[in-house]
Amino acid sequence: MRDMARFPLMRSLSDATTRTIAKLYARRGANIRADVVRVVLHIIVIFASVLLLFAAFFGFRVTDVLPVRNFPIDSGGGIRTNNLRLSATERLFRERLTPTNQTSRARLMTETHDKFNAPFRFLQPLSAADLDQLLALLHTPSAAVIPLPTSRILFAKVVGADLAERTRALASILALTKNTDRVGVVYWNLHLDFDHTFESLFHLHCHTNWPRVLVVNVLDRDVVMREKNRLQIPHGKQQLDEIFGSSVDPGITDWAEFSVHQVTEEPLNPETTDAPLPSNRSREAAVKVNHDKVVAGIHEAAPRDVHIAFTLAGALRSRYSSLVDSEDLSQRYLVAKTKLAKSVMASMHLSVKQLAAFDHDKILRALHDEFQIPSVLLDGLRPTMARLLLDKLVLKKQHGTFAPRTVWVQPQYGLGNRLRTLGSVMAFAKVTNRVLVVIWTPDVHLEIKFQDLFLGQDNIIVSDAFQPLENWPYLRLRTRDTAMHAVDWFNYMSGAGVDVSRPTDPIADHPTKHVFVSSAYVVRSNVIPDITKVRNKHWQVLRDLTPSISVGRLVERTAHRFELGDVIGVHVRGRLIKKDIAGVSKEAYGNDSAKRTDFWRSLTNVDAFVAEMHRHKKSQQFYVATDDRAVLQLFDREFPGRVTYTNRKCDSRKKECIPYALTYILLLAKFS
Repeated sequence: MRDMARFPLMRSLSDATTRTIAKLYARRGANIRADVVRVVLHIIVIFASVLLLFAAFFGFRVTDVLPVRNFPIDSGGGIRTNNLRLSATERLFRERLTPTNQTSRARLMTETHDKFNAPFRFLQPLSAADLDQLLALLHTPSAAVIPLPTSRILFAKVVGADLAERTRALASILALTKNTDRVGVVYWNLHLDFDHTFESLFHLHCHTNWPRVLVVNVLDRDVVMREKNRLQIPHGKQQLDEIFGSSVDPGITDWAEFSVHQVTEEPLNPETTDAPLPSNRSREAAVKVNHDKVVAGIHEAAPRDVHIAFTLAGALRSRYSSLVDSEDLSQRYLVAKTKLAKSVMASMHLSVKQLAAFDHDKILRALHDEFQIPSVLLDGLRPTMARLLLDKLVLKKQHGTFAPRTVWVQPQYGLGNRLRTLGSVMAFAKVTNRVLVVIWTPDVHLEIKFQDLFLGQDNIIVSDAFQPLENWPYLRLRTRDTAMHAVDWFNYMSGAGVDVSRPTDPIADHPTKHVFVSSAYVVRSNVIPDITKVRNKHWQVLRDLTPSISVGRLVERTAHRFELGDVIGVHVRGRLIKKDIAGVSKEAYGNDSAKRTDFWRSLTNVDAFVAEMHRHKKSQQFYVATDDRAVLQLFDREFPGRVTYTNRKCDSRKKECIPYALTYILLLAKFS
């Protein structure tokens, strides 16, 4: 009661409530409903008055506790508001300008700058808490299959007033940070036309050690200058530069600027859109202009010893941030908080926007009923991949293809076998205008997923499993699912049993049927003659595959040591099947196939290579790839100082070993 006496307003409100309730009980014969409504209104008024009283007493603002507003989307998909939520703006400035935080910020900023070569101008917009989190992310182990040391950052400023474009940009950044093994710092730009903070729209769902991304709300100068008097912001040049970065030539004032690869704005040459990527030594990056919207396109992963920085107003076009990876990662890690954000995320990567309203079951039904794809093939698709597959098929139908069709390929055995099968079917899909779906299942021959070896590609849908629950040729499935008859089935694996195709039998291209291929060999077809020849131009499709960052870094470590043309590649592989693959017998290969494999491997013994290498001049350098580390010791003794190889910690077919095998393939292809 003594507390009540200190606040006359609260005491008068309490007395008014008491009198109202007393009147209600005194007039039991009157209209009870009207009295109840009147009491409810009194209570609402009392609650609002108490809220305002506490807000005034403790310095709170009403907008701090009210939910975030949803704004309508204009015709261009953007958000238009007239007033910035100044409470959020005020908090940003107060946090940065208090003396305590300034001292902590200065210490953390210096540590990040000195230890990781991060320029001050990129660190100045960060608060003490942001810098502390950035340091923690930089010390977090990499999520790559082979976690190489990384301490590099991707600085990306997301601008614009279109939420859909901003969300595409954010999804691209998630893919780029993962595929280049970097820590991401995203500056979520707030200005007069877009005042939604990142936290009001999205939440990053962190799982173990990924995503390593920090999102920071930053303010445009126009907002600061307009509100500087109301917020009591020091608006001298020094204070503004402390928050937003100095305009002085960074190359002169901060040596850490030499560690940043700045993406500049350059117009896109239409003739080079589909041109081959530059070599590993070329560090090209450009911003492409498309329909008056500036979007960045990074052609080549920057070297691991530099940071990347750019400003983004839309999706990033790069083989390191493909649509497939951007869609998959955003759906898994980016959680929308509002209906507006959810609607944008549902359709941001779809060409056919109507599919945004489809759930996974409806998508599977559409693929089965409208496009006659059997359920046994659809069961292995993740929701993201199923949606992208339907989007591609519907888009082809809208563009005039009467019956859009797919080709499903299940590569088998080891990495070399799988790449032969995959490359030949990729060429078939390209020539016949089919949507390609790769069924990549880890097994004892190759214990690794497709996405751990290669980055996502927009022209490839990946299925993680194929479990028909009965043996080939799936007779019961054909009777239960009529869509099975809309597929031409080709199985070249001799261990499958009856009705197996011979490796020389070509697959057919029926325009009204899908194609399924299971093979460990080059797949022949009538539409691509001479596909078995190594120099056939159709094998160029394998260049569409982008190795994972683990493989790329291993290749880079070796390739930079010498001029590629002066080195001879040597591939020594002598293990017989029983020693090469644990748990696999010759019968699993088929007796004839196993005998042929062991015969050819026995011919590639070490003595044959040593004799041939001695025929070259004494100064000749060799790069050696082998599945036996004892071979490397022998070559070091036989050719001291002339042998280079990639250090590997294992020789098995487990997940952590396979990236070395792909590294061998790529390096051997570079050497003469």
